Amino acid sequence: MNAQAVTYALLSADAGVTAIVPAARIYASMLDEGVALPAVVIMLISTVDQSTIDATSPFQLRRSRVQVNALAQDYAQAQALGRACNAAMAFKRGTVAGVTVTSVVRDWTHGDDFDSELHAHVVAADFLIVWHET
Repeated sequence: MNAQAVTYALLSADAGVTAIVPAARIYASMLDEGVALPAVVIMLISTVDQSTIDATSPFQLRRSRVQVNALAQDYAQAQALGRACNAAMAFKRGTVAGVTVTSVVRDWTHGDDFDSELHAHVVAADFLIVWHET
């Protein structure tokens, strides 16, 4: 859950993202029915514990894979939103949403897609977030 909070905090605080989509249309896990587009959906794919050099470390380091889906009815807008999300997430670190973030890197860029039920273009990328609770 914390990796989703980190992702939401980074996206909703970024002027490039919020110039295209208001923070109120950044969702965790699924898009609500009838939501106006453009929108962003954050999906937690997995979280694994990471080993640390110091076995007596007071915290557990974790690595989460988070998928960020940029959706818009217009393909160019979906691409612009996807680029803005990538820029908002790239190489961040520090305390974000009460979580200590060691690194955020893009791991995988999905092929552009079209959701026929939503009538929306989808531009998606996965990010690896290494973090621990403070």
